[in-house]
Amino acid sequence: KAATSSGPSFALICLQRPAWATFIGHFSGNYLWYFLITWLPSYLVKERGFTMAEMAYVSALAFCVTGVTTIITGTLADRAIAAGATPTKVRKFCVVTGLSLATSIVTVTMVHDAFASMACLMFACVAYGIFASSHWAIPQTIAGPLAAGKWTGLQNCLANFAGIAAPAITGLAVEKTGHFFWAFAVCCVLLGYCGAQAVDASRFGIPLVWVARLATLYYFGFFWLLMPIIGLIETPKKLPASIAQSVFGDKAATPAE
Repeated sequence: KAATSSGPSFALICLQRPAWATFIGHFSGNYLWYFLITWLPSYLVKERGFTMAEMAYVSALAFCVTGVTTIITGTLADRAIAAGATPTKVRKFCVVTGLSLATSIVTVTMVHDAFASMACLMFACVAYGIFASSHWAIPQTIAGPLAAGKWTGLQNCLANFAGIAAPAITGLAVEKTGHFFWAFAVCCVLLGYCGAQAVDASRFGIPLVWVARLATLYYFGFFWLLMPIIGLIETPKKLPASIAQSVFGDKAATPAE
């Protein structure tokens, strides 16, 4: 009885396909979130020519739009459920619609007019807000009272590895191409592809669930095994003054005219 009351183990949760569906969906959403946090300021200043003050206002507005949308959508979803709508359908609609529309983030770099570009950005933030309003409710509903704590804790842990992947992939794309288009495109593809896959989907005979598991194993292995070893054998470079300087070099230190 004691074992039963404590709920399933983490290992047992990881064997459930629905768990990996929520992990991957949350990771995809977080990729956009960390992408905006770490690279939106540099994009606005370096590619759109905004001043630091303008960048601050636009960035703040983007996050405010996301937050307000989340509150409004969550309230409407709760009212729909209270009125008799099926909770699963309501939550899935919010998550799928939000992630799908969030792929519009790629249009930010495809529009020449700055105002139109920022309108596309705000639309993508609205879409993310729709997704964020319900993505936590789904695992809690699937897991049930005994497993909800471990399930959501593990989901949050794995999903936040997007905070490592998004800045690194974006920085590499900007460094190699000199522009932000491919960084936005990678974000778009990840949101649209991973967020839309069925839990039993496979490619080339390989279940995507196992791809996600191997990727998770790599992430943990990188931090627990590779990083300590690399830290012992490599000579680190001098830290740059900022993230922007590491990508743009001396241009990052030049004030906007």
